[in-house]
Amino acid sequence: MLAFLSELLQGLMSIFPRVIIVRATHAGVKWKRGSVIAALKPGWYVYWPLTTDYEQIPVGRQSHTPPKQTLATWDHESVTIGVVVVYRINDIIQAIGKINWDVDATVNDVTQAAVVNVIGSKTYNEIMSLIRDQELNELLKDSAKKELSQFGVSVQQCKLTDFAKCNVNKMVVDLPDLRILNLEE
Repeated sequence: MLAFLSELLQGLMSIFPRVIIVRATHAGVKWKRGSVIAALKPGWYVYWPLTTDYEQIPVGRQSHTPPKQTLATWDHESVTIGVVVVYRINDIIQAIGKINWDVDATVNDVTQAAVVNVIGSKTYNEIMSLIRDQELNELLKDSAKKELSQFGVSVQQCKLTDFAKCNVNKMVVDLPDLRILNLEE
């Protein structure tokens, strides 16, 4: 009986307007009848839950550290690289309203692809020279910025956090005999 009353009360509440507050560091999107998109800037809004859905996310300065990557340079040297990307969301409709949903996953994926493009197009010695001259961070930022702008994300920095030459060993485990076979021999 209590479950029925609770469902009835929730159903009745869905026809009354509600107030939402968007903080100064956030922005949001509301979808009227599922398809009419409107941006929500900081402030307070009244909406009808029966016909409107909304989502709000932080748009102020944020940083994200994608997982480290093991890559090959243009001259086939194996390197491990880690970066941090600092960004803001400048177009909330592009970020979550139309073509994109998960901004964090998009920033992660696009940044990792940008790192592959930059590192894969340079030799190991060129990369070391760019690190010494502080130019590699600019190349990484420009590459990530170009790709993320279509998703309403403005990249402010993309900086190297880790960089090391490494060896990649390919190994296969033969389970029936539990022997490890080294394929490089």
